[in-house]
Amino acid sequence: MKKLITTAISQKTAQKKDKSKKQRGFTLIELVIVVFIITALSSIIVLGYPGIVGKSRMKSDIYSAKTISTAIKIYEMEKERKFSLATGEVLTTKLVDSGYLEPDSPVTPICGGEWVYVAEERRVCIKGATLEPILYQSLSPSERKYFITDIPEPAE
Repeated sequence: MKKLITTAISQKTAQKKDKSKKQRGFTLIELVIVVFIITALSSIIVLGYPGIVGKSRMKSDIYSAKTISTAIKIYEMEKERKFSLATGEVLTTKLVDSGYLEPDSPVTPICGGEWVYVAEERRVCIKGATLEPILYQSLSPSERKYFITDIPEPAE
């Protein structure tokens, strides 16, 4: 009987040791590797973030320019005359006051600079915007035509 109890106790002790080995946790090297991987992935994201933001600002300005250009075309069709601005008159203010643009339309481009109406081409451009050359050159030719800038066109 005593031998049976001793055997049962030794088996329980052996089971506890097996459990403690299984529940031991991660080693220091495993934790260091995980921290390194997380750091590498986060640095990739952080380095790409400014480019994403800059490009989205340019795209937003392009779509705003297209909207303003469309509003000018509608203005010209309804008024049956060419769109023109008086000296010192703000392009978007005139269109908002005339009811061709919503009041929350952007008064100035997000990239900086100002809206400029190019009458010969009947479209609105952004002049004087603060652009990064790499981001500007990554735009398609049809998108680049909305910016008046000194940045050279990429060789194709």
